[in-house]
Amino acid sequence: MVDFRTRVLNVLKGKKPDRLPWFADLSWWMHAHRSSPNPKTRFLGEEGYVNLHKELNTGLYLPLILPYRLTLDCDSKVEKKDDLEIYHYNTPKGTLTEVHRMMPESFTWSYEERLVKSASDLEAFSYYIEAHRFEPAPEEANRLNRLYGELGLPVVWLPRTPLSRFIVEMAGIEATVFSLFEEPEKMQRTFKLMQNKDDDAYNAAAATQCDLVMFPDNLSSEIISPEYFKQYSLDYYKYRIAQLKKAKKVTMAHIDGTLSGLLPILNSSGLDCAEGITPAPVGDVDPEKLRSLTGEGMCLWGGIPGTFFSPAHSEDKFISYAQRYLEVAANDGNMIIGVGDQVPPEGDLDRVRLVSEECESLKL
Repeated sequence: MVDFRTRVLNVLKGKKPDRLPWFADLSWWMHAHRSSPNPKTRFLGEEGYVNLHKELNTGLYLPLILPYRLTLDCDSKVEKKDDLEIYHYNTPKGTLTEVHRMMPESFTWSYEERLVKSASDLEAFSYYIEAHRFEPAPEEANRLNRLYGELGLPVVWLPRTPLSRFIVEMAGIEATVFSLFEEPEKMQRTFKLMQNKDDDAYNAAAATQCDLVMFPDNLSSEIISPEYFKQYSLDYYKYRIAQLKKAKKVTMAHIDGTLSGLLPILNSSGLDCAEGITPAPVGDVDPEKLRSLTGEGMCLWGGIPGTFFSPAHSEDKFISYAQRYLEVAANDGNMIIGVGDQVPPEGDLDRVRLVSEECESLKL
């Protein structure tokens, strides 16, 4: 079996691997497969997920693993109505409500209603954040680190950084932008509170035996602009990266949207690796221009858009793009081959094998 762990760590630590590391994100495909009418039994369960990667000869690193247990010291309740899940959080400053809509056709869910609707909810939201309790729980991360062995390595999941978390999980882009405009000082205090509460989560991540830790920010330059990132996120990244490097961790951030505005700024933060990279024609940057845009130093993980694994695209088109990207990565020397950003539920697993064969045949 290929030693995927050594291969990827060599790249992330500035060494040259014997072949291009290939790590396919199969977590969405597997979630859909397990929910299908006739799933293949050899792929079920934890061992089945490992077997899937072995059969496809690709490294294993996802889904992300939490290194802590989170509890909420706040009066709350959940209602379920048809395809909706309704969450209520009662605070002395008011009740916060969010609604999730489950979408079985895509094996995912969406926000029907956000927790924070406007700046008027910030006081109640601050109470909600204060109610978070992080208790270290390294056992699962450490167990998977042993289980994966040479096949790969688990990635420890950090809380999203404050601005990204506020946009993605709490308020959405519109309410966030208006709140920053209307109550900039309150928002800054809110972000500082979130940072302080997250200290325990970061300490828990640093204490695991795992090498890789992820800022799961799902960055995209048209959502979080370069100006917003510099103002609200860059110093935070530098602060947390310095903390994690003291613990000898490799730091990663998930950026699966438009790249041109944020990749150079991420590189300036000291981040080790940008993961989920999705180039043109799905993203906004051609593969050949990724390094000149990014600058030297930061590893780029991703490259083959998930849509190309779908039967909607011909196999010839897939092979042509994969070979193009692999050539770019081989010449670069600081790239890990991955999916931008997931193999979809209808993805053709034979194409995952094709990438494996191409990576093994390409000498560096």
